[in-house]
Amino acid sequence: NAALVAALSAHEQGARVLVLEAAPREQRGGNSRFSGGIFRFAHGGLDHLRPLLTEEGAKWADRVTVASYEPQRFAGDIDLVCQGRSDPDLITTLIDPSYDTMAWMQGHGVRWELVVDKLFDPAKIPAGETYAVPPGGAVRATNEGIGLMYDLFNAVEREGIEVRYDAPVQELLLEGSRCVGVKALVKGQPQEFRAKEIILSCGAIHSPAHLLRSGIGPVGH
Repeated sequence: NAALVAALSAHEQGARVLVLEAAPREQRGGNSRFSGGIFRFAHGGLDHLRPLLTEEGAKWADRVTVASYEPQRFAGDIDLVCQGRSDPDLITTLIDPSYDTMAWMQGHGVRWELVVDKLFDPAKIPAGETYAVPPGGAVRATNEGIGLMYDLFNAVEREGIEVRYDAPVQELLLEGSRCVGVKALVKGQPQEFRAKEIILSCGAIHSPAHLLRSGIGPVGH
């Protein structure tokens, strides 16, 4: 998700973009592929969410309520989880454009839906009653992480952005403290790629098995 939206944004700004995907095409998508596809963003409640949703994604909207999720509440949730250690400027950068980012992704073909089926069975709510959906996790990509990756890779391909598959990055090329390129294995062959800007979107602790083992115990790769 992070890599593909960065690629789309850079392309919109006029950059010539290359995406290096470590996995082969049939396994593409990284950690996002296995996620639930739920997005947390600031919004003004259900009426504010409706323009983002597909017709199918909004089919239970008349059976639920969604309170507004103000920027202050969003920031408070981050502060609680991070125990007050987050950078205030980064929090502002994340939160202030978050609704517009959802709309921008929608404009690139990402389909959004209300998160209801994992919380309750809407069809079993008695007539005249509604269910309150948590406002911080009310919207997800249709078909979760797999659907998100499907939509974003389609968007990248429509824009003509080149993607090299089976191309894990092995090393950063540095000039002083500046990264000017990377070394990658492309289908097993070493290649260098140099660029004005390099964006790393590598899954953080969700990616390397040794970090997962140190953080949460034995895991598969």
